[in-house]
Amino acid sequence: MIIYKYEVVPGTLQLPIGATILHLGDQYDHMYIWVMFDESQHETEPRTFHMVGAGHAFPENSRYIGTAQQSMLVWHLFEEIQEENPQ
Repeated sequence: MIIYKYEVVPGTLQLPIGATILHLGDQYDHMYIWVMFDESQHETEPRTFHMVGAGHAFPENSRYIGTAQQSMLVWHLFEEIQEENPQ
């Protein structure tokens, strides 16, 4: 297993298949997630994230990842839940 960090930007990130998000945090005024995955996993999958402030709406089909403070702002990260084999 290995841990990498990825900058959280609005939209979709390509993460290794099966990656587990460990932490959301601010580093040098940028928001990052730290993820753990099997280092032999070279294939990626698209994962879509939404960063919202308190009082703002987020997609219903999402799950909470974490909260982090950036200067005077507090951000909440949600990941869209992808349907498996939609039919």
